[in-house]
Amino acid sequence: MYLLQGEHTNVGSLFSKFSKINHPVISKFISSVPETLADAVQTLSSSRVPDATEERSMLILDNRRKLKEYVLQFHYQANTLTPAVISRVAMLDEP
Repeated sequence: MYLLQGEHTNVGSLFSKFSKINHPVISKFISSVPETLADAVQTLSSSRVPDATEERSMLILDNRRKLKEYVLQFHYQANTLTPAVISRVAMLDEP
């Protein structure tokens, strides 16, 4: 289903049958769901990764690079080191 510009889909209604369940965790989850897809897009596009500092990003990238060696070794030993796998593993070097 494709939406025309200006049309809105009520996302909250997807969880309407669960709203009858009287459980605080479920109620909290349902209330956190945006009402429309446009609201969801707005929320996601305006949010940023918490505590995303350059130092933290470099630490994550360094760990991914360390992991790369073991991923390649695993696929080599499992005889699953295909060009597609090699291509995906190479992405571990990308920020």
